[in-house]
Amino acid sequence: ATQFYFAAAAGLCTPQDAGQAYYAGKLARDIAKWDAAEVWLEHAMTTARRQKDRETQGMALLGMGRMYYLQGDYRKAKEVYAAGLALAHKHHLSQIEGYACHELFILLVEDHSFSRAEEYAHRAATAYGPGNARVKDLGHDVAFSWLARGYAVRALRVLNALLPLLQEPQRRIHVLASVGHAAAICGDRNRFQQVWNETWALAETPSAGRRAAPALLELALGAVCLKEYAFAEQATKASLKRAQDRGEMDLIARAEELLARIRNQDFAQDHPDSVGRARDEKAADDLAEALVRSLNGVAAE
Repeated sequence: ATQFYFAAAAGLCTPQDAGQAYYAGKLARDIAKWDAAEVWLEHAMTTARRQKDRETQGMALLGMGRMYYLQGDYRKAKEVYAAGLALAHKHHLSQIEGYACHELFILLVEDHSFSRAEEYAHRAATAYGPGNARVKDLGHDVAFSWLARGYAVRALRVLNALLPLLQEPQRRIHVLASVGHAAAICGDRNRFQQVWNETWALAETPSAGRRAAPALLELALGAVCLKEYAFAEQATKASLKRAQDRGEMDLIARAEELLARIRNQDFAQDHPDSVGRARDEKAADDLAEALVRSLNGVAAE
């Protein structure tokens, strides 16, 4: 909150600085000060439009879309992202186009419109271009959506390209757990064991922060896939304890549900034998290849 107040004070001193207004709006949005966020982002858009600063205008527009998304107003978010995409096309703003397509991918996944979502993800990867650090976030979002639907082989290709780029503990543990889950679905016990050891080592350090609990829960799902129920229970209990300490109610509910299922070994229908291999969708495979190619050009943190 302190950072926002300093940014807002600076914005008041420099009312013609669209970039500063956008920064204040973004900080307000990130701490859920919705009214302040809307005021600052609107000011940023108006000022940038008047000054013909299309880059800042686009970022402020997409920042507003993100605010609507966080508030759960997906219809408004989609409208604003579409406006941002139109602005990017008109003024040839490749980074704004990539960001808008990335956000539309997330919205369409929420809506279970997976084919359209992946079209936008491919457009985002193309717009970002090879070597762009934003491809790391895009790659993880796409891989996670595949993993959630059982396309573990395809997800693992992208996650394996992404993992070496991440050294910051909170980001690494998040992706590491997804690698373990995907490896387990594919039946790769050795890879899962390697990831299990590293994830636990990171989870025991303060630097893992809020990412430790969800990472351990995802690791537990991997153990379930391998029918290692003792490991699954160990990871779920550790995740539950951390979630309770932080008061994360959604995570607590998910951990408690998984713990009950582990104790009853209630997983008969969870993982079909195909694990996504049989559904060889060329467009999705092309997207995976594009993401891996882009990630190979990104510098490590």
